[in-house]
Amino acid sequence: MKRNLLALVVSSLIILIVWRFPTGQMRYSMELAFRAVIAIILMGVLWRHNRYVSAFLGLALFSQFYPMFDSGSARAFYNVLSGVMLYYVIVFRGNSWIGSLMDMMCVVALVNIGLVTCQVFGFHPLWQDAGGTVTGFMENQNSLSASLALCFPAFLRSRWKWLSPLVLFGLFAAKSSGGIIAVTLGLCFYFIVTAKERKQLYPIVMGLILISGIFVIFFDQYQSMDIRMNVWRSAWSLFTHHWLWGCGLGRWPTEFIVLASVGQFPEGFIRLHNTILQSMLELGIGFAVILAGYLINIVRRSWSNLIPLAIPLTALIIILSNGSVNFLIRIAPNAALVIVWFAIMEISLRRLRDG
Repeated sequence: MKRNLLALVVSSLIILIVWRFPTGQMRYSMELAFRAVIAIILMGVLWRHNRYVSAFLGLALFSQFYPMFDSGSARAFYNVLSGVMLYYVIVFRGNSWIGSLMDMMCVVALVNIGLVTCQVFGFHPLWQDAGGTVTGFMENQNSLSASLALCFPAFLRSRWKWLSPLVLFGLFAAKSSGGIIAVTLGLCFYFIVTAKERKQLYPIVMGLILISGIFVIFFDQYQSMDIRMNVWRSAWSLFTHHWLWGCGLGRWPTEFIVLASVGQFPEGFIRLHNTILQSMLELGIGFAVILAGYLINIVRRSWSNLIPLAIPLTALIIILSNGSVNFLIRIAPNAALVIVWFAIMEISLRRLRDG
């Protein structure tokens, strides 16, 4: 009790000092220092439980200041720190939150689908008209598709399964192939892991792939994969010249403006539509090493008993596949969904370990 009271008093004093401190360069420097101290403390706490998340936070802290610092770096690190703190709170809250968090995802998806249904029939309940496109309460179709795909694994539980066709309706209405492909890959994995008879797998998996392929070829209104492939090739070439440190956390939009002005990148790709590649461009090879270690650690801990982890592993596949064609973490709601799934994965792994 005394320790909790002391932590509350210290936190309140820090908030009071920062709030009352005069605006200007000194306040800005003080705020950056507080963030750095909080990050270092959090890294120490997380290191004992998940070294890869701790290492990622340390890399982000370093990349905020080097090789270059600007306001974009500061904003990006603030977002990273907030996300890691959310992860920490969920993981150390434990099993009691998993069901509620998944229920929350289902409710978010259903609200989105309600808006999508209205927009499909030409009625826009939101004041801001999306120009005739179907976006739900997201800013565009790619974000809508990603959001529904991220929520979809929560519908694989017994009491929510009967509503999963509504999510598929929303994905098709969005007319963006990223979510459809991600859910297809996730469902293929889920059925392979949970199917009781292998004979049932082949028609299910082939049917999913066929439906997904038909949608991508005939219904995806963007048809932008060729453009994205060219952008990714240019970005990879740029990474090979700056692979050690990258351009700095949150600085890709700034670098993009310069590169687009000389014709190296087409306009409209201020985000690379590839979470992993853009993170590597900003953070350098260290991000790839940490991500690879994180994924290998999950495989090592889950390989012997996949069925209890079928839902969070399905979510992980959806995150990786959709993140390969979209910049998932640009929009706060989708970034929060990604973080929640990572936290659920860690809790599930611990529960499996502890029996």
